Amino acid sequence: MRPLRELYPSPPQMPLGDDPYYSYQIPSPANNQRLAADTINGDADFPQFLRSIPTDEDHVFSTSLERASAARVIGVIDDLPGDEDFVDLWTSQLQHISNEDSAMQPVVGQCPDYSNGRADIHATMRARGLLDGSDAWNHNSILDLDSASAHFKEGTKMLMEIITSGAAGDYPIIISAFYFMYLYLTRRVYMDRLEIERLSCTAIDYIEKCSFDGLGNILSPKRHSAPSDTLECRDLSAPTTEQRCNSSMAARLIIWLYSEDSFIGFHGCGGDLSKRLSKNPGRLDRLRQISSDALSLNWGEDYPADEVLVDINHFHPIDMLIDMITLHHEIIERNNAYMEMSFTEASNKLDSEFSILEIKYASVFRLAASTPNENSEIWLNSGISIIIFHALQICWARCTGSSFGSRASPPTERALASLLTLAQRICSRSSPPKFERFHWALFIAGIETNDLLHREWILGKIAGVRLNMAITKVLAAKDRSGTISMATIRKLLSVREPVAVQKHNSNSYDTAKAAILKNIDDLDTDLQAINHKIHANPELCFEEFQAHNNLADLLESHNFTVTRHAYGIPTAFCAEFGHGGRVLTLCAEYDALPGIGHACGHNLIAVSSVASFFGIAAALAVSSIPGRVRLLGTPAEECGGGKIKLINSGAFNDVDASMMLHPVGKGAIPTGTTGLAYGTCLTGQVWNVEFTGKAAHAGTAPWEGINALDAAALAYSAVGLLRQQMRPANRIGLVIKDGGKKSNITTPHSTVECSIRTQTLKEAKSIKTRVENCFRGAALATGCEVTFKSAMDVYADLRSNETLCTEFTSAMSEFGVLYHNDITNKTAASFSTDMGNVSHVVPTFHGLFAIAAENGEANHTPEFTRIAISDEAYGSAIIAAKGMAITGWKFLADDILAKSVLSDFENDVSTRERE
Repeated sequence: MRPLRELYPSPPQMPLGDDPYYSYQIPSPANNQRLAADTINGDADFPQFLRSIPTDEDHVFSTSLERASAARVIGVIDDLPGDEDFVDLWTSQLQHISNEDSAMQPVVGQCPDYSNGRADIHATMRARGLLDGSDAWNHNSILDLDSASAHFKEGTKMLMEIITSGAAGDYPIIISAFYFMYLYLTRRVYMDRLEIERLSCTAIDYIEKCSFDGLGNILSPKRHSAPSDTLECRDLSAPTTEQRCNSSMAARLIIWLYSEDSFIGFHGCGGDLSKRLSKNPGRLDRLRQISSDALSLNWGEDYPADEVLVDINHFHPIDMLIDMITLHHEIIERNNAYMEMSFTEASNKLDSEFSILEIKYASVFRLAASTPNENSEIWLNSGISIIIFHALQICWARCTGSSFGSRASPPTERALASLLTLAQRICSRSSPPKFERFHWALFIAGIETNDLLHREWILGKIAGVRLNMAITKVLAAKDRSGTISMATIRKLLSVREPVAVQKHNSNSYDTAKAAILKNIDDLDTDLQAINHKIHANPELCFEEFQAHNNLADLLESHNFTVTRHAYGIPTAFCAEFGHGGRVLTLCAEYDALPGIGHACGHNLIAVSSVASFFGIAAALAVSSIPGRVRLLGTPAEECGGGKIKLINSGAFNDVDASMMLHPVGKGAIPTGTTGLAYGTCLTGQVWNVEFTGKAAHAGTAPWEGINALDAAALAYSAVGLLRQQMRPANRIGLVIKDGGKKSNITTPHSTVECSIRTQTLKEAKSIKTRVENCFRGAALATGCEVTFKSAMDVYADLRSNETLCTEFTSAMSEFGVLYHNDITNKTAASFSTDMGNVSHVVPTFHGLFAIAAENGEANHTPEFTRIAISDEAYGSAIIAAKGMAITGWKFLADDILAKSVLSDFENDVSTRERE
């Protein structure tokens, strides 16, 4: 097993008090063994009769407490210290038992399973009340109510100290620490997939590695006999009551870890623990048997009550939930790999498992359909179990069949109807349950239903920041395209939102951020000056000598070493700061357009990259972390393919990520936002087609000539007809550059310029072949010869890195600036850029910031040239540069963030291979 110290080099630092899900207390280590230690050893104030629990009963607590007479229970109250709050608490628990019994009286005859188990249920509830009361009295449960991050750090600290010490630990404490780390990591709005996967792997490694005080025989049922001083092999043939309590608690916790890990798989995270436990059904059954002694997961007030169903001993709704954990895991696993088996085989296997559950838990279905007198936890738990069951049915149907929004099969329609009917019954009798799986089921129903009234009702009931944000985006995407796949939904659920992005070392982050902002502000005069110089001296591609020299001079004046004419390109340059670590490249563009100067705002691109470079260099200097920031002067973006030449020359060989910003008119971004963080663009390529014919007198002997203009015109028409067979986003542009000199001469030579823009390189290759065939066909029909000459390198489609886009959005939100960041909308902008080629080589960010465009001025117009030098445009560039600098520094400083960036890039590479 990998040591935890290796997996957690330092305890993760969490922001205090910013998580809406958490308002509960820090547990003391002793609290987590309350059910064992207090029961066996007891404090002076703990009721004496609990110490008389025998060790030879199958169900320790329930059997013992069932023997306690009513008089003796009343005697317990008399024995307790005279604290009125404590007595009130215990009395309320006893009243709760009475209310539950009264509520369930009408359904006793309908549900014999309930009737037969009532004694155990009552005993369990009594024990729960006593233990909660003891905890409240002895351990002062009213602690800090706003300490989610401290709770998480306490768990990390406990794990670090106990696991790495090598000493025998209190294993329920260790597993409980894993459990509440899961709660914290999976309930936050922000979800770090790598962190959760690391926790999943660490937890199951630890569980499978250790054998302790009775839990060893859960994982391996055979009895061991060995010297008693060997922990892993101690004699388990006659476990003590304390051992049984510990193992029961640990087993129940493992089941709940299994539940958390399986559920988070729906979000595209975790899965190692649930996968390895699911491989051994016998082990899960044994875990369930051993855990039956555990009265409740809710130990006093330390753990969030909204995540706890009353864990009733041997009662079917809880057993059904455990079985559905396994079913949920199987759905996720088969959805990830169902193409490896036939659809029919996969569908039949899961359909049969649903049928088995319906038969096995018929009593739970009957109980959920019953009508108790009052609100009943048992009835509520049964209803929640059935609602989750139907949500899983819908998920399975949509995972392997048609997407959400497509016509549903009759079984899916029935599952949705049953789910909504029961959910409305539950919510009409009380407020919506806080149990998160219930809200997940409503989330699934909200996506499945096409009834606007049902959708509105569901939106009003779903609790939880992440689910609320996700369903809004999911429904918007579904409404936009008509359908939405399960894969897209999972991606939306796991996306990190700017309101809760984690800062992994707040002190270092604040220091670095302050250095970035101060350095950029201090250099404002120099930055404004270089912006004006570049704008006032527009230069075309590969002719940007003034811009090259001015930028290099500025960097050298601030003591940076600059490589001029870098990588064999006369107008490229490179400057670098830092040591070791990862390499981040900032791309600076500075070429202009013929006749209209900086109508694409490349002066602003250059100044924003220079400002970010200065900012990151200052942050690296004050933080002393390893990492290098590189400013790369990239000439000739406008049809010259400067970055493509730099790629071919090795400029990106050692680069870990690349970033840049680009100005656009306000009409190019969503209303109400300042810019666009996540975006894509089309591929781009241009070539010239030349037709060669034969000149002749067009009046006296046209038949002696071969008209090259006819070939051009025929090709123009053929390509025009081809457009109707292309996807709407793809583009073909044609212009006849040479169509002849005089009308009385049969044109001997013509030239057509052709440009193609497509969503992917694969489409670009396919469409180019078809366009070339149009030209060849025209040449064949007219008798001309045809040749093709490339006018520029092929620009690839832009593949923005999702993590970098989200981090940039977060950084800009700290300035009160809203950037649009819809990673589900893959619609490509109609422009092309050689930054797209960079995005195929390294993780890339290409953000768009809006500048003033009162009359709708767009890029590549004279009006845009005018506004590109305005003070407002400069201000927009600088504030975006600050956000890019913060994002770039975090990429260099934060290993977890960097791994997420790389993971996104690798996933995109796999996606490109399938396109």
